[in-house]
Formats: sequence, C-alpha cells, structure tokens
Amino acid sequence: MSRTDLLIGGFTAATAVLIVVGSLEILPALDHRPLVSDKFEHVLAYAVLVLPAAVVRPGWLLWLVPVGLVLGGLIEAVKLLKGGSELVNDLVAAAIGLVLVSAGSFTLRCLVALMRNDLRLPPDLADRLD
Repeated sequence: MSRTDLLIGGFTAATAVLIVVGSLEILPALDHRPLVSDKFEHVLAYAVLVLPAAVVRPGWLLWLVPVGLVLGGLIEAVKLLKGGSELVNDLVAAAIGLVLVSAGSFTLRCLVALMRNDLRLPPDLADRLD
C-alpha cells in the first residue's frame, strides 16, 4: 500500500469516526446549533467522506459509496432507537452527498480526458455534436 493510499484511508476513516460521533451525539460537548440545515450537514459530511477517494483513487468509490450508505443507515437506525424520527430524510441526504461527489468527480475526469484527447467520443455521437 502506498503512502497516498494510507493517507486517503486514514482521512476517510477519521471522517467516518467524526460523522458517527457527531451524528450520535456521543460527546455532549459537540452539541451545537447548526448554522445550516440538518440535511445540508448530512450532504456535506458524506460528501467529505468520499471526496479524497473520488479525487485521487476513483476506483475506491465502487466500495466506498455502498459502505457510506451502510454507515448512514446504521447511524440512522441507532438514532431511531434513541427516539429520532427522520430516518429516511437523513439517509436520502447522505446518499445525495455521496452521489454528488462521485458523479462530479467522474464528470470532471471525463472532461479533463476529453480536453487532453485521451477519451474519444463514439463516432456517431461526435457527428451529432458537430
């Protein structure tokens, strides 16, 4: 495993721990008044979870996005047991964060490859764009 892989894995694991601690309010000192909506916080947290892998190791997204969804589901299930009521909404917000970063990084990589002429459009599509 390279140093980059260890760095990305460590950052992702640390982000996952922060998401769990922040979401389950394990440390009372972290109780806060959000500056933005709760759903936006979910989108942002799960986007940050996959951002390093999406930029540097996009192949990791094949397993990291499902793991992120499972993590979000487990957190929401525990919150539901503690008396929470927004299981579906929070899970959808987490999924949006994961998908936004994944799709955005894929689109950006395709655009960069097109600009470098590394990625060729199929001839029928290229004819339609001309």
